[in-house]
Amino acid sequence: MTYRREIDGLRAVAVLGVILYHFAIPGFSGGYVGVDVFFVISGYLITRILVDDLRAGTFSIVRFYKRRILRIMPALLVVLAATTLAAWMLLGPPSFAEYSRTLTATSTFVANIYFSQQADYFAPAAASVPLLHMWSLAVEEQFYLFFPPLLFFVWKLGIRWVGMGLIVIILASFAYVLWGQFAEIEGLFFQTRARAWELAIGAGCALLPAFSNEAIARRASDLGLIAIACAIGFGGWIDPSFSQIWVAIPVLGTALVILGPKTALAARLLSTRVLVGIGLISYSAYLIHQPVSAFHHIITVERAPMITRMGLIAVVLALAYLSYRFVETPFRGARARSVHGAPLFLGTLAAVFAFVAVGVYGHANRGVPSRFAADPELLAYSETAISSPIRAACHTEGASYLSPSAACIHGDGPLGMAVLGDSHGVELAAAIGNALAPEMSVLHLTFSACYPFFEHPGNNPDCEAWTMEALEVLRNTPDIETVILAYRVHSHMYGNHPGAYPEILRDNAARPADEVAADLGAIADVLIAAGKRVVIVASAPDLPRHIEDLVFVQGTVMGEGISGASRAWWDQRREGAFADAVAAGAELFDTTPLFCDDVDCYAGRDGVSFYFDDDHPSVAGAQMIADAMMDAIAR
Repeated sequence: MTYRREIDGLRAVAVLGVILYHFAIPGFSGGYVGVDVFFVISGYLITRILVDDLRAGTFSIVRFYKRRILRIMPALLVVLAATTLAAWMLLGPPSFAEYSRTLTATSTFVANIYFSQQADYFAPAAASVPLLHMWSLAVEEQFYLFFPPLLFFVWKLGIRWVGMGLIVIILASFAYVLWGQFAEIEGLFFQTRARAWELAIGAGCALLPAFSNEAIARRASDLGLIAIACAIGFGGWIDPSFSQIWVAIPVLGTALVILGPKTALAARLLSTRVLVGIGLISYSAYLIHQPVSAFHHIITVERAPMITRMGLIAVVLALAYLSYRFVETPFRGARARSVHGAPLFLGTLAAVFAFVAVGVYGHANRGVPSRFAADPELLAYSETAISSPIRAACHTEGASYLSPSAACIHGDGPLGMAVLGDSHGVELAAAIGNALAPEMSVLHLTFSACYPFFEHPGNNPDCEAWTMEALEVLRNTPDIETVILAYRVHSHMYGNHPGAYPEILRDNAARPADEVAADLGAIADVLIAAGKRVVIVASAPDLPRHIEDLVFVQGTVMGEGISGASRAWWDQRREGAFADAVAAGAELFDTTPLFCDDVDCYAGRDGVSFYFDDDHPSVAGAQMIADAMMDAIAR
């Protein structure tokens, strides 16, 4: 196959787009489409290699996979080893357990399937996932697994059948994308069948003859490069829910560049020394950039200044060059190619099994907290980061539906109080029961992710009926004089926050903020009209990440306590959440003074964790709230 410098230049454009996007460099908001450019290039190059072998009668599936292993596995294994070592040293138990699962998925080339069920590529939390980018490598490996044998058998029928087969794949895959976008299929972004049309377009480019009119071909190629540049520069303006349709622009642009002649301006620009050089190291750069970005974000929490981000990009490119020079290149030489297939396959399989074993070990041992056994202070915090044991029996969550008429009661005395809320009321209900005993008991009414709405949006269809039944139980139980509302209202107003800190999300919720505040007020109004005293418990401040990650990352520099979010951020995060309810006559108990001073909010103090994850109060944290609240409302 004839070497084309402009293809390496196109690789450089693709990888720079992805890297600049992940490091949040202004002007590259659509850099994620670089992955789509890679898919087209891969489809083209692999098909060219296969077709050349088929035409020469030298096709060998064993030789093909041997070349793929030598091309992909050395750098991948080195990056996985370095990333795993960094994760072992830097991640707290919950994050290392999650990393272990992603390591297993990556090592077995099913990362795209795993992430389609676990992650949102465009969510702020994605910035802290070291192996998130491996989903695209899994898509390509799945393509390498199925496409060569399929092409081999269809080739015997003739080139026309190969072309027809590619057209069918393109149309079927893109039709699935269109349907999936409008049906809001979860994980569509990561699915191989939603990316097959891009790889097939690249494969089609390997079969199409050159344009007969070179002048038209040059203009088309130049237009293709402009389309790619526009997609990288302006893709952030497109709603992520339409991202899969939007990428048709850079995909077709890539095809036009590939089909264009070397005399096109696009080809000459892409053939410059700098772009070709970056293209040569693009594979290693892609592998390395996300771990560097993610670990920096994990360590610092806040987004780095521009100069730091540019410095990190320089580090990525330097490491990529070293990987290309000392890892990739030696395995492309004649000596490496002379290794017999069996030892190569067995050695690769052994390496894969080793990483799978590490992943399984990390998952099975809940992130291996024993890594930090030398520091008893850290373990003391970790041991108190626990949820209430009554969650399973008393809380409605998912398939575990508990009717309000059969709700748990906490405490030994006569029934006089109730807690109504989402999952943030679970530990609080039990803690209030402890605080009131033995004079009074409390009715426990909580439902995970059940917003304080009469008409519930989203994918929690039981919430509305459950809420109406809970309100009916409260209205018809005269012994209950006080109702505590314990909802994570700010999350319902502004969306979830993991990975966003210190930004304030204002447009990431299923319902407008003013409607959420109004509905909370309406629920308070219904209860007050029924003669109930209504007290709203403001949620504990959100944490930038899981409590155990904060504990183990901050380590011995904790000082007076485990630092969480800043007070200024938290005050903005909950702005306006309770105004309507207070106006309706509800009382507000603000937990902020319990957790925060004028500057910082704390995740724990004196060896006690106030949370069991990144937002739910632990048993100890809930008891602190309950004791203070009972003192306040008894006055």
